Amino acid sequence: MDKDTIFFNSINLILFESKYYFALITQFLLTNETENKKPRYGAYDGYSSLISPLFSQDMSVFVYEFIKFLKYFNVPIKEYYEDFSEDFFNRLKVVRHNIHLYNTKGSYKEKGMQIIYKQLFQFGLDKWHFLNFLKKDISIIYKIADTKKILLGTDYTSKHIFEENRTTWSGKQRKQFAYEISYIITKLSQSIKLKFEQGDELPNMDILRTRPFQIELFDCKSSVIFSDLPLSKITAFRILLILTSISYASCIIEIHIDQSKVTKDIGWLCFLTKWIAIKYDEAFDSLQNLLKYIDEEEKTIINLKLKEYNIDLCKLKYRSVARKLRNMLHYSKNETPLQKDSEGTIIVDIFHIYAINSGLANTHEFNDAFLGIQTELHKLEICLRSLFNNIGKKIARSLKG
Repeated sequence: MDKDTIFFNSINLILFESKYYFALITQFLLTNETENKKPRYGAYDGYSSLISPLFSQDMSVFVYEFIKFLKYFNVPIKEYYEDFSEDFFNRLKVVRHNIHLYNTKGSYKEKGMQIIYKQLFQFGLDKWHFLNFLKKDISIIYKIADTKKILLGTDYTSKHIFEENRTTWSGKQRKQFAYEISYIITKLSQSIKLKFEQGDELPNMDILRTRPFQIELFDCKSSVIFSDLPLSKITAFRILLILTSISYASCIIEIHIDQSKVTKDIGWLCFLTKWIAIKYDEAFDSLQNLLKYIDEEEKTIINLKLKEYNIDLCKLKYRSVARKLRNMLHYSKNETPLQKDSEGTIIVDIFHIYAINSGLANTHEFNDAFLGIQTELHKLEICLRSLFNNIGKKIARSLKG
């Protein structure tokens, strides 16, 4: 396929997706400004602690792939973002590639243990002290629904996302990066619209809503998490990363998306199906990589848990379509034929681009995939969370103390 066709389709897809990311940015900022609630049980409101780092990473993936797309076509990046710098691109690359919760050779152990022990050192728990019982090195993220507390994950995920050369970015660096990436998406969208004389149609904001439950942070000792588990620290650590990522995805849908309206809005349906598919595929990739490299005893424990929740990694119904949707991240590989009207004029048909690349032929199939991917991902979320159920009471006692 000629490069002009790939460029035309992809630049319009990028414009489309930038609008939807901007809509979510707007909703997150509104939620933070108007609904920051005093925690009922925990130490802090945990909404931004869960959402901000992972959504910053989502936006980083999008912007990074857009810049790669421009470089592939030898288009000067400053035509779209005049403040671009290679220093920013290098930081962007770090966050983008940290979406992977594993590596292909199974040597994630070193990075994971480094994050765990750096936290212990930072809070003075790396060696005995008579005041250690007062110190805590980890924040546990819980969903509070009525009086029920549901484990979502830990702040290890933010350490993982913003880790570079064995150093974790400071809170100030993370906030600055989140601001930059949000600003860039806004500028990119404006630049593409002006350059290609596209309209100002915005996503239907009625799809979005504010959260019906609270997310809270509880300070805790990592030893409370890792002790009494039949798994090694690094295995438990990696499972927590996967769980936190899945919980983030389910919270975005549950907090901010009115699913009854999504099926009637083809734009949101396409965007959200691709977005949740990326989370789905990454989670199952990470779990399969974990099972490949852990010892047989741990493998048996996790496989029995998967069987208990009726999860067969070889028979996931939506794995194939999720992988196709995830591969749409690579805009320079978008080989969708051009669409023309009855008079032969080239037209922009975003649904056609999604349909060709995913193999989903109509809105019914998209809706089925959107809901089905969520169902399989939710089963995995519950399954992984159950691995920590046996220490729930111990965590509760620790939180009170």
